[in-house]
Amino acid sequence: MLVCGLLSFVSGLPAAASRLPSGRVVFDSPLELLDVSPLEASSDPDRYQIVIQIPLAAAEPLEALVIKPRDPSAGLSFDLDTTEVFIGETYGLRQLPLASVGGTPVDLNQVLVVLENPVPPGTTLSIVLNSQQQPADGVYELGITAYPAGADSVGQFLGYGQIQVGELD
Repeated sequence: MLVCGLLSFVSGLPAAASRLPSGRVVFDSPLELLDVSPLEASSDPDRYQIVIQIPLAAAEPLEALVIKPRDPSAGLSFDLDTTEVFIGETYGLRQLPLASVGGTPVDLNQVLVVLENPVPPGTTLSIVLNSQQQPADGVYELGITAYPAGADSVGQFLGYGQIQVGELD
């Protein structure tokens, strides 16, 4: 895989596959976490956006995201029924249908967002989450992991984004 990727880079030809020898699907190039921030103040409950860029070099479409507070005891929880995903920056040209949104039995603090139709490389996505209740003032960190399309895909951790709520002393 690495040799194929290096040959592709040197020769300018596309890489042959985005699969590990085991058959698991991976992104060929890292996705980029562009922004994690609150949306306009005055919305009740609070709304937050996560903006992700899927580069053309990723070679695989994005099918799912896992969003998880770094500190699950911090009191930041989301109203899963109101989660929205848009192509482009927040409130972009087109809202995408979701196959499902929910927590997992393993960790009820994480949010799993599964797109009805995987999004191709070269796309910017905005995920909008609504909090269930007004969180206490402070800084919250959300870890984001992206999964390519496929039943046996390998997640790519994109990093932590910080949300500041209220005034800090």
